Amino acid sequence: MGRTPTFANGPREIDVDVLDFGGRVRDASDPVVPHPRLNRRRFALAPLAEINPTWRDPRTGRSVAELLAALPARPRVRKLRRAR
Repeated sequence: MGRTPTFANGPREIDVDVLDFGGRVRDASDPVVPHPRLNRRRFALAPLAEINPTWRDPRTGRSVAELLAALPARPRVRKLRRAR
């Protein structure tokens, strides 16, 4: 995308995090699968739970519901209404 890095975790034109790839674990350089901080990201786990409630972390075997329950209540995630 021609991104010029400014600083760590800085803004980017596009950012794609691979959450899972068929239950595979890959620790090599990009992409690391599943995403290394997935278990701390409610904004990724909440939609994942909606799309695939039976998903389990291939590293720990914990369910998406267990991962969500282990997170603090804040920050929350809210579902946006579909634009008409």
